Order: sequence, then structure tokens, then C-alpha cells
Amino acid sequence: MEPVLVFGIAYLLYKRQTSSSSKPKPPPHKTSDVVVVGASNMDLITYCQRCPNAGETIHGNTFQQGFGGKGANQAVMSAKLGAKTNIITCVGNDSFGDDTVLNFTANGLECSGVLRAPGKEPTGVAPIWVDAAGENRILIVNGANDCLLPQHVQQPSMRAIISAAKVLICQLEIKSETTLEALKVGKLGKCLTILNPAPASSKLDSSFYAHADIIAPNQTEAYILTGIDASTTEGAKKAGAALIEMGVNMVVMTLGKDGALVMTKDDAIFVATNGIDASLVKDTSGAGDCFLGAFAYHLTRNTTEGFTLKRTIEAAKYACSAATLSVQRNGTQSSYPDRQTVDAFCQ
Repeated sequence: MEPVLVFGIAYLLYKRQTSSSSKPKPPPHKTSDVVVVGASNMDLITYCQRCPNAGETIHGNTFQQGFGGKGANQAVMSAKLGAKTNIITCVGNDSFGDDTVLNFTANGLECSGVLRAPGKEPTGVAPIWVDAAGENRILIVNGANDCLLPQHVQQPSMRAIISAAKVLICQLEIKSETTLEALKVGKLGKCLTILNPAPASSKLDSSFYAHADIIAPNQTEAYILTGIDASTTEGAKKAGAALIEMGVNMVVMTLGKDGALVMTKDDAIFVATNGIDASLVKDTSGAGDCFLGAFAYHLTRNTTEGFTLKRTIEAAKYACSAATLSVQRNGTQSSYPDRQTVDAFCQ
């Protein structure tokens, strides 16, 4: 064979190989519904007639210990409703950490993404005060949550967990750089990426908006992010519009007893709750996390038509019902309803 011909064939084979490798890879096969990257805490809840003022000591009514952390709450709610759910989180080598993993397993969560913190770093804790009106005040000590780092999310096993899911939920209770890395991995893995910007920061980097398909704040968090008072209908719409301008495709803002606002560049739809009497409200702790877990679950019910605006509104309605049920019971995860209860309430 002529040398020129041999070179030509080799060159064509080389071009075919390099051009095919540069083509976008198809999205990975989705083997799970929801993955949550976030914090796990042990909630230490005191119920009282009112919360103490500065320097004041008063008696509480009852004390309750339960499982919490925004990431853990959202994952447990999703799993309780029937979504195949995984969680990437970090707990301590202590009794709280052991109990947290057992709780995940009992609620049907896949725990291959659960890490243990090095040394004696404790599991995160959240002392919570709940007054007679059901309003709460929360302190968070991150502990092991701060040991979940970007390099952990970059590990092949963790990337595979994220990419296998249809929906990824992240928050800001863990290190912000870890959350951002998870959102980036989710985008590459063709997940629908949801950012719950809590606790909110007015200095949130623009990269978060670029890598979140949906941002899901409450009204207070929307105000912190945008500087726009979101406590009214018009204010919520203005704050939502500002968040769209920052780079997200969609805003799903929770409005407490008033339901939720779903916004895109062209649409603003208010979703009402199934109203209940205020006297039935016992504890609002974790209601927002209940909403997001239920929201993610409902989005994965039927993905053949894609994540459309219509399906997002339906998911928000369903999530409002789940959250309304949760505030009628004490605790965070312990207040979360199962699928049969939510379905019945929706009907």
C-alpha cells in the first residue's frame, strides 16, 4: 500500500475518533428520582408559651428530640412519598450520627452518599424554640456538615449518584463551594437542579443562579437575595422577576399560608393552599423542607413530557398540601405525612 494512502487512512481514522469524542455525550441513564446534597442535624426542640427575651430565663412546656437539617428533611420527605431518593451528607462518629443513618434507612433512603466526619467532629445540631402560635426560632451548629467538601462531590462515586437522579436539590447549610460544585455536577448530569437558598445571603455568587434551573426561596430569603420586600403579592412578583434577571429559569417561592408563587420570564402563577384554621397550626418547623421534598417527588412522577411549567404548577400545588399537613403536627420530619395522607388531602 502506498505510504500516502496509509497516512490518509490513518488521518481519517484519527479525525473520526477525535470528532466523535468531542460530541456531547447523551444524558446518563436515570436510575433514581431525587438526590439531595445538604446538611443533617439533630433537632433539639423546646415548646414554650413564648420565647425568652435577652437575658431572661423562663420555663418551657415540653422538649422533643428529632431528626433535621434541610438536606435530610427534604430527602426524607421525598422518600416518604415514594420517590427513589439518595442523600449526600456528612455526620459525626457519634450517637447522633449513628441514629441519623438508622433514620435514613428506616425512611427508605439510599445511604451510599453518607460520609462520616474525621476525628471527633460532632453531628450537626439545631436547638429550636417553638412558641404557642407555632412560630419557630432556630440556631444551627454545623459540626460535621462543614466537613462535606467540593472534592467529595467530585469523587466518581458521588458524581455517579448525582447524575443518576432526575432531580437534584441543594441548599446553603453546608459550605457554599460544596453546594455550587454539586449544582455543576447536576447540570453536567442532566438533572433538574433546584437551589433552596437557605440560609440566604445577599452576596450569593452569580454562579449559583447560572447552575440552578429553579430557585426556591421563601419570602424572607427572596428579600435577602434581591432587597425587594416580598411580603405582598406585588412584592413577591417583583422579587421573583429580579431573581429571573439574575439568571435562573424559574422561581418557586413559598408564601406560607398563602401557598406559593411559580414564575418564569413570561408567567407568574399563584398557587393556593387547602386552607386550614389558624388554631390547627402547631409547629411550622421544617414546613419549607416538606414542601421541597414533596415538590421534587411530584416532578418525578411522570417525566416523559419533560419538566414543563404545567407540571411545575401541579407539583407546587401538591407540595402546598403536604406542607399544610405538616404544620398541624409537632416536630420536623416526624410531622411529615405519607403519600396516602397527602393524596387524600388533595382530593
